[in-house]
Amino acid sequence: MDQSGNPMMRKYTLQGITLIELLVVILIVVTLGAVVVPNLAPSIEQRRTREAARGISTFVAGARARAIRNGQPVGVLLQRLGSNLNASVALFYAEVPPASAGDLLTTALQLQLASSTPDMNGEYTVNARAQWGGFVGSRVGDLVQLERKGFYYRIVAFPTARSLTLQVHPNGGELPWPLTPTWSNPVAFQIFRQPVFYHTDPMTGTVGSGVAASSSEVLQLPPGTAIDLFCSRLPGASVQDIDMGNWGIQDDRPVVIVFSPSGGISSIIVSQGASFTPVGSVNLLVGKADKTPMPAPSAIDTWDDKNSNLFDMQNLWITINHTNGQVTTAENASVNRSAGQPFALAMGNDAKFVQAMLEATRFTRDTRTLGGE
Repeated sequence: MDQSGNPMMRKYTLQGITLIELLVVILIVVTLGAVVVPNLAPSIEQRRTREAARGISTFVAGARARAIRNGQPVGVLLQRLGSNLNASVALFYAEVPPASAGDLLTTALQLQLASSTPDMNGEYTVNARAQWGGFVGSRVGDLVQLERKGFYYRIVAFPTARSLTLQVHPNGGELPWPLTPTWSNPVAFQIFRQPVFYHTDPMTGTVGSGVAASSSEVLQLPPGTAIDLFCSRLPGASVQDIDMGNWGIQDDRPVVIVFSPSGGISSIIVSQGASFTPVGSVNLLVGKADKTPMPAPSAIDTWDDKNSNLFDMQNLWITINHTNGQVTTAENASVNRSAGQPFALAMGNDAKFVQAMLEATRFTRDTRTLGGE
């Protein structure tokens, strides 16, 4: 009973909390936040990386499907980030000019096998000449198909205005024509042109030709993620062969992966507009945008998961098969830093980089791919 003598007054008495109790609650909340938030950040980053990888896989597969459906090359353009030329955060479909059958309706090709044995990449070199007309508007890297069927021959040179040097890979089959060192009978042909764009050189301000992006279809990667072009791997044996990056080259031109109407990769355009056909699968490293400004190759022994996407185990590889265009996703593998594997003291920096790349991409060469990613 309270001092008023009324027992009913007890239920109206308010119970509060003391300042000490309030401070204890605040301390508990702050402590839990300090423990939980840092643990959530990597999870959020990993989800964004996986979201980026899924988007890239779908976008690339869409380009391949479109090339097969339309019967003409389609490119995937990896736009370089203006502030960091080794990162790409936006992908476009590249526009392709219509096919050409030469300058005249009656233009036909005669073919001659330049060598009866293939080169080290398994490709045959074929000479071609036009009976009438020429090839105005065609460029190195364009694809030639004979009689609207069979293989696609890649143009590698224009010896004259009316002649071509072609290369073709039979991919286990026989060449479609009985090519011999003598000239064949004239055959009809189509030239499938590679993507074209207009590009302003950041150093000189001059305008040159390149690849045109389709503004209507774009894939913007999630915030904080990027394709690391410096570490994305092309088949090859040296650092010059395997990177898509811009180390020491002030060139803002995009990387373009071009699919042929057969579904495989017909060519890749990299720094300074160089175009070539890959001899193996292409691996794109999907990682963090803030880790793409790579330390110098001479400092490779100091690279780690804090400054390099190559050593970040949360990152993913998108692998594109060069022969059929199929796309898969694999985890980034750990790089063994123990002596000799791969960083033997006798190794040069380029050799260390190549070996590190081979180690990091080893899951792309076995069955450890991520289905549905």
